[in-house]
Amino acid sequence: MTGGAGDGGPVQVFVDLTRFAATATRAQLRDRVRGLEDVGATGVSVSDHIFFTSGGRPRSDGVGHGCDPLTTLAAVAGLSDRLAVQTVVMSSAWMHPGLLLRQFAQLAVLVGGGRVTSNSSALHGRRVGPAPRARRAGARRRGGRRPPP
Repeated sequence: MTGGAGDGGPVQVFVDLTRFAATATRAQLRDRVRGLEDVGATGVSVSDHIFFTSGGRPRSDGVGHGCDPLTTLAAVAGLSDRLAVQTVVMSSAWMHPGLLLRQFAQLAVLVGGGRVTSNSSALHGRRVGPAPRARRAGARRRGGRRPPP
């Protein structure tokens, strides 16, 4: 594995495009991608946040909008054969994790060469895994059928 502090590998530089891409035209995004390639950036990253605050201001002072992560990464991949694409946060609160996996898998097929990564998933309270024992027992009492193990 490369990339890091302490492992002797090359430093990887990913540039966040979340706020920029939220309002950028195709031409503006193309120019930014070309500029990042020219300066030797490793890739771009985006975060899955619907709204942003900045400078420590409270949300009541106003918010900025973020971009759609996978649409943005697909556009960047279409504009560059070199830049890697990654998400920093991908929220599965708005979409089923299986659908997100399918979208990432398709993006990886289109981009190729191991250029797609997602560093984390913010589940925002969504429970992942088997139902708690008490809940399974309750389901059996109400419906008479036992859920699969």
